[in-house]
Order: sequence, then structure tokens, then C-alpha cells
Amino acid sequence: MTLKTFHFAGVASMNVTLGVPRIKEIINGSKNISTPIIRVKLVNDVDEAAARLVQGRLERTTLGQVARRIAILLNPPRGNGPKAAPSNVGDACVEVVLDMAVLQKLHLPVDAFTVAHSIANTPRIKVKPEHIVRTRPDRLWVRTAPDFEATGVGLLFELERLLRVLPGVIVAGIPTVARAIVVREKERNQVLIEGTNLQ
Repeated sequence: MTLKTFHFAGVASMNVTLGVPRIKEIINGSKNISTPIIRVKLVNDVDEAAARLVQGRLERTTLGQVARRIAILLNPPRGNGPKAAPSNVGDACVEVVLDMAVLQKLHLPVDAFTVAHSIANTPRIKVKPEHIVRTRPDRLWVRTAPDFEATGVGLLFELERLLRVLPGVIVAGIPTVARAIVVREKERNQVLIEGTNLQ
């Protein structure tokens, strides 16, 4: 198998399938080619900030990439004050703290509300919207379903499962776009996308 790496401005690289494997994909008419690349022409192709904005909106971003901390929180605080827990939060939950500096740098419109929506709409997580509590714009708590709270062992296993699967939740971008790179050619910016199904 022959792989070549193309370097763009020394910052990013993209692996492209060439040689016999690529010829086999073309002859066989593969539906899923190994390195699909789409060249996106921009309306505003001279402004690099606009190109970076498009790149951030297209590229798949997971919760693990933009979270400062994802941890199990035992006995969340109760009472008055900014750290107070709402009355419907149980004795244990998974706390997600977003890194707002990273989100601003990537120009992503992501906050605790959008993350809660993404978690609730991810089928493999199996968490209902009423089990997600937004405590601040950058922080939320994910509770387990009430049936897991009956036994301590079941609760612990469910919290560990949430801790394992939450970093993979897609919070921004197109799920099939693994990577997007801004390329400058002849004083014009373009975005190269590694992925398919841009719908």
C-alpha cells in the first residue's frame, strides 16, 4: 500500500491513498473510499479568519476535545450560591466543564445548553433531557436514570459508562467529516475536507 502525505504550509498534513489500493477502489466502485477529500470553495476566500470559521463549523468536534473536565461528582453541593445544585440532582452525577477559551479560539457556538441537547440526542448515551442539569453556561451535570439509583453497584457502573462514552459525543460539525484543513493557494483560501455525506 502506498500512502503519501501532503503538507500544507508546514502546519497540517493529510494522508491520501494512492497506487494500487486507490486503483482497486476506482475499479471496484467502492462506496466508502478510504480517504475521501472534498475541496470547498469559499465565498470570502481572502479572509483567513472566515476560512477558519468555516473549518470549525464543518469539522467534527467531540465533547472530549472541548471539555476541560469530565468527572464523576459524588454528593454535589446543595443550598444557596453559585455552586448550589438544583433540587432534582441526586447524590452522584457526571460533571462536564467546558473549556470556553478553546471554544472561543475555534469560533464554535457551543455552551452547556447545546452540549445538553447533543447528549440527549445521542442514542447510545441513553440519557433523557430531564436528567441533564445545566448549572452554569460552561458546566452541566448528567444524572443516571432513577432505576440505577436503587443499588449502589448499578449506579457506579452507569456513572463509569457515562464517563467513558461522554467524551465521544459530537457537539459541533458534521459527523462524517473527520478533518478539515485551510489551504492557501494563489492568495485564495480553500478548505479541504476529509469525509463524505455533506448534507
